[in-house]
Amino acid sequence: SYDGIEFQHFIKYLCSLIDNNKIKCSIVFTGTPVAKRLMSFGETNQKFNDSEQMSRRMIRPIEFKRIKPRTKHWVDCVNWFVNQIGLPALTVDENKYLFDRIYVAYNEKSLSSLRDLFLQPNCKNAASTEELIPCLKRNYDFFCKGQVNPFDKEITQAHLDEYIRGITRIINAVERNHHEQLMAEFE
Repeated sequence: SYDGIEFQHFIKYLCSLIDNNKIKCSIVFTGTPVAKRLMSFGETNQKFNDSEQMSRRMIRPIEFKRIKPRTKHWVDCVNWFVNQIGLPALTVDENKYLFDRIYVAYNEKSLSSLRDLFLQPNCKNAASTEELIPCLKRNYDFFCKGQVNPFDKEITQAHLDEYIRGITRIINAVERNHHEQLMAEFE
């Protein structure tokens, strides 16, 4: 933040290393006013300094948000993990209860929970959804810190519905607050 020229030299050097060695990576800036300025580059009608020189690597930001339950994005996300272990894609009609249980587990630590649940050797041995559920239960007990394992048989669909309604309300409230905050900043 105090030496833009030095920062540009550093970024150009880093980009050349990435180019020369064909390293596949992403660089994420988070949590600082400088990151906020970089993320809003080109979108602020000069309220921040949009004439600042930026690297050819500058790409529009992707905002990290929790995936909402029972949406196409959620189905696609779960099926990506299911595909990684070699099982056929799950369908909402046949596997609603499983999508909901996985969503409750996802809320433990977001995508790292899904990695911990699915990308374990025991899941790769599952030949069906019925064989997958005990593997997910074991992996949740071993890798996650939640008080209640959503893969326990005692957890009813009514409990899952109540939990998911609560999470949806929280996500919607956060999105509304975030939108209102952004509007206030640019007024």
